[in-house]
Amino acid sequence: MKPTLRCTLASTLLFGPLLSPAQADSLPLDTVERILEIGKEYGVSSYKEIEAKGDDRFELEGWKASERRIAVKFDLDGRILEEETKRGSNRKRGLTDAEILQAVAIAQEHGMKRFEEIELDERDRIEIEGRTDDGTELELKLERRSYTVLEVDRD
Repeated sequence: MKPTLRCTLASTLLFGPLLSPAQADSLPLDTVERILEIGKEYGVSSYKEIEAKGDDRFELEGWKASERRIAVKFDLDGRILEEETKRGSNRKRGLTDAEILQAVAIAQEHGMKRFEEIELDERDRIEIEGRTDDGTELELKLERRSYTVLEVDRD
């Protein structure tokens, strides 16, 4: 076996499982309620984005009731891992807990089991990226006010 091939094969065997699409940073969709509880305890009043950062970590980006824009990484036990105050307000664009939960319910109806990211885009649409049970990537775009599904993308 040639050294290059041996190295490639060893890398694939060693790191392949870590890079599998089904193993991408994601959390079960049913953890969103716990994530929102943690956000509420921290003082988040509206959300720009919720992003999974590993098996038990996530980042919340949004606004506190004080109108301060924040980005905070937590674990599912509610421990703060990193926090940052961001510039800019534009609070009116943030999603409420109820809007997020409604969007999550729609994602579940479409077969999503794990999420990678939930966000409010620049066009005021809710986007949810995640995976189905079999690891298929699934992205939904919803109209914010009516929750009409505008786009479903499966890869």
